[in-house]
Amino acid sequence: GATRLVEVVTDQPSPFAATLLFRYTGAFLYDGDTPLAERRAAMLSMDPQLLAAALGTLDLRELLDPDVVAEVIAELQHITPGRRAKTPDDLAELPRLLGPLPVSALPQRVEFPDLDAALGALGSRVTTVRIAGETHLVAVSDLAILRDALGVPIPPGHTAPPASEGRDPLTQLIARYARSHGPFTVSEVAAAFGLGVATVSLVLDREVGARRLASGRFSLGMTEPEYVDPEVLRRMRTRSLAVARRELRPVSQSAYARFLAASHQLDDRPSSNPDEVLFALQRLAGAALPASAWESHVLPARLAGYQPAHLDALLAESEVVVRVCGSAGPHDPLVALLPSGELDLLPPPAGPTSPESHTVADALSAGDGTFAAVHAVLGGTAAEAAETLWRAAEEGVIAPASMAPVRARIGSGRQMAHRAARPAPRRRARLPRATSSAVLGAAAPPIATGRWYRVMDPELSPAETALAQVSAWLERQGVVTRGGVTADGTPGGFAAAYRLLSELETAGTVLRAYVVEGLGGAQFTTREVLAQVRGFADSPDKTKWPSGIARPTPVVLAALDPANPYGSVLPWPKHPVARPSRAAGALVVLADGLCLAHLTRGGRVLTLFADPQVKADTAFLVATALQRAIGEGRLHRLRIEEVDGQPTLVSGVYEAIRSAGGRLVPQGIVLEG
Repeated sequence: GATRLVEVVTDQPSPFAATLLFRYTGAFLYDGDTPLAERRAAMLSMDPQLLAAALGTLDLRELLDPDVVAEVIAELQHITPGRRAKTPDDLAELPRLLGPLPVSALPQRVEFPDLDAALGALGSRVTTVRIAGETHLVAVSDLAILRDALGVPIPPGHTAPPASEGRDPLTQLIARYARSHGPFTVSEVAAAFGLGVATVSLVLDREVGARRLASGRFSLGMTEPEYVDPEVLRRMRTRSLAVARRELRPVSQSAYARFLAASHQLDDRPSSNPDEVLFALQRLAGAALPASAWESHVLPARLAGYQPAHLDALLAESEVVVRVCGSAGPHDPLVALLPSGELDLLPPPAGPTSPESHTVADALSAGDGTFAAVHAVLGGTAAEAAETLWRAAEEGVIAPASMAPVRARIGSGRQMAHRAARPAPRRRARLPRATSSAVLGAAAPPIATGRWYRVMDPELSPAETALAQVSAWLERQGVVTRGGVTADGTPGGFAAAYRLLSELETAGTVLRAYVVEGLGGAQFTTREVLAQVRGFADSPDKTKWPSGIARPTPVVLAALDPANPYGSVLPWPKHPVARPSRAAGALVVLADGLCLAHLTRGGRVLTLFADPQVKADTAFLVATALQRAIGEGRLHRLRIEEVDGQPTLVSGVYEAIRSAGGRLVPQGIVLEG
């Protein structure tokens, strides 16, 4: 029979051809998106000879883990604690296993103090000879090889042994050197035995040809060819592959949330003092948050017994500065509190500044830095001048020297996002006194008290700004992801950040790996953080809580708190009705890395993220946590009117909330601490 070939041109490839085309294109298109750990694992899993045939030379410098290489070498040289000589008999075995050993290198290989006495007790089993101008400890059984290979004379008191058997003595000597060392060069072997480089090269090339040695490049920073025993290479390669595969195994999203809570000290709050406040602010790395949240939720969640005086002390000593970065709502500015030495972590102002703001800054610079200097230039009423002052602050042109005007700004409006102080139950009408502003004229309003100054932070280049931004992400989040960058509102979004992060990965500054499951391959972190995150992995046992803890302590956070990963780095838990958000004034309750609940601004709508069978238990935990926050003064009384889209009284969790201390009112249930 005959086979006829007919060529057909189609508009679309067939399913089979489409698969081939995609694989070919994807091999190049998505090569850069593959995490480095996955690429390392793929290369290390290949046979070294096949890899050398594919690349033309065996180059494993970027693949072998440096820590693994150092660990294998220490084991081969009997330097690690478990392999050091513990008795004189163990010491006698070392030169037989490792070959001639410099006497000066013996102390790091033994664990007993009196080395000289141990050598004397060995008698005729070992002796010392001079090799390459240095005294070495050798096994008596090796004297024939040393004599025939290196011309070392037989020491007095020892009979001349017969000629060495097997392969030529020099090859035996170098082969044992290879078995007890990591990657080495020709010059290192020549220096160890006092031989010429040409002589050693002939032996090594012959061993490589017989496949008893492998040649290539194995050590970072090494440019000349190296040699290694195949068994030693196998150990380094398999252990490096195990490390790379561990980096590929992601942790659960709740494990990442537990890591974040621990890194922000939510689980074990230290007692508040100025030093601990400074440490907490360093961890927040220039985060801009609603002013109403800082001293009601953000700092109290990290510090037991937080007092505003501790922050005031840092501001008075210029260890911490205040920067206003916009507004979260009426009378609730976005404020960043950061150490004075970390101003580079603050992102540049988002928009252009107005001429009026520059007028305010000029007035402060020319005057005494108080509201009076600004009011004298602007004119108008004190309230109008104070509002202009705050607009200049929100544009990033000026900043207050203390928190006093910020606190007053929060208290000047009824609709600030977070309210912690309980209002007085009743106020009586008062006549203005002779010292009031009605008599004295235009005094500084509370929102404009204290000293203000023109912001003159150092101007960074675009590259320095981008690096500072990555540093801030890593400090606050530990793992940089698409969701975290998007929620941060970075100009250019994740696409702009991705290019820089890829360059940092190539430079070895950050590591791309599958750190958290379900977040894709574009996750960047550091090796130190990666090891810490893996330390919070879920328990292998099937328990109620992911970590295996019997009863975790729930914590209440502002939804915008960087320690809350939900809604930014992590997606919100699925809910059939609610659509939670990281809005100013909203709260979340976390326990063991799980998001238990979301409370809208004002606390009237509660969303529980729980299965129906444990919903009542979850409601009790949430209500208990909210009661504790109210008792600490972080929250005003809460009136929960709706739970999961239903009135509280018919939501099925009313009794659980009431058992946690709730009180029934016509509109729902009240928590008062």
